[in-house]
Amino acid sequence: MSYSKYEYSDINIEKVEITKGENQVVKVKVKNISDRDGSEIVQLYITDLYSSVATPLMQLRGFKRVELKAGEEKEVAFILLPDDLALWNRAMKRVIEPGEFQVKIGAASDDIRLESSFHVK
Repeated sequence: MSYSKYEYSDINIEKVEITKGENQVVKVKVKNISDRDGSEIVQLYITDLYSSVATPLMQLRGFKRVELKAGEEKEVAFILLPDDLALWNRAMKRVIEPGEFQVKIGAASDDIRLESSFHVK
């Protein structure tokens, strides 16, 4: 439990479109807006918006603990690997399907602060 409060801003997805074999970089700024030092766990979730099989609404694909002094801001970067975007298709093969992926950043799955998206071709 943290007694500090945090503000998330400036979500940046490196590439608007990637190929199936490329990594994707997602960056976000987190600022401690309280008067005491603290630690925040920044979480990254994805949603596959158009898949051929049912997939979870949100899938945790990364998290990082960030130590922030009072008033301090840091940039947090995540790397999504191709396997992070893969699913098991109807033939039970692990594949990456083309389409749009939504990225959600927050302190928890029920505390999403920022959203953006990118395409896989």
